[in-house]
Amino acid sequence: MKKGFVFALWLSLFWSPALAQQVPAPINAPSSVTNGHALCATANAQQAADCGAAPVTGVTASAPLSSSGGVTPAITLTSPLPIANGGTNATGGRGAATNLSLVYTVCRSGAASTLTGTTAETVVATCTIPANALGANGCFTVWTVWSETVSDTTGAIITRYAATSGTGGTEIQANQLSNALYTSFSSLTHVCNLNATNSQATFLGLSFFGPAATALGSSAVDTTASSVISIDARPGSVSDTFTLVDYSVTLGASAGN
Repeated sequence: MKKGFVFALWLSLFWSPALAQQVPAPINAPSSVTNGHALCATANAQQAADCGAAPVTGVTASAPLSSSGGVTPAITLTSPLPIANGGTNATGGRGAATNLSLVYTVCRSGAASTLTGTTAETVVATCTIPANALGANGCFTVWTVWSETVSDTTGAIITRYAATSGTGGTEIQANQLSNALYTSFSSLTHVCNLNATNSQATFLGLSFFGPAATALGSSAVDTTASSVISIDARPGSVSDTFTLVDYSVTLGASAGN
């Protein structure tokens, strides 16, 4: 009797219909899965709404994707995706060539330039190597083609490399014309950075290939700044004529260097 009386008294003091509404009934485990959503039973209105929300009936997609629709659609790419800068990580052609380790032409000309009436070494043409174009292991090659009329065999064709143009740069190629019978000439020189951006080596032999009694030439041009190749001539007589018919400078850099 006493226990029943106490329980009845507790209910009369603390239980109310409003309090009961605040206590959600337990949610039963889903009895089935139909049309993309779970069916479950609950006495709480909000839980019932959440559990019985409208199922997914169609999936759409925005360009450049396309959807076939339905609950399990096929998603396809309708147009190619653009790749920034062609995947070269550069905004210009030269930067792209450097990043891709391509050899490209820096300078070239077929406009003839003639020097005569002097015996002083004179710059006939120049080519600027852009800053950082070589990297630590990049190389450039200079090829020149000349025609000449010479009476004195002390004349020379010279190629120099320095931070600026002029006749005071490091000599990277020189060929003295030892025969007055020469009427044309071609020169080739190849310069490479030696695993550093300020140290170069070049072949100074009189022939383009093969052995030479001449030691390798060296220069210390800072290639992180722009640098200049000067193509010069030094006539042996004021009556001598040197004509630079054409020239080209090609460059190749190692990617990441």
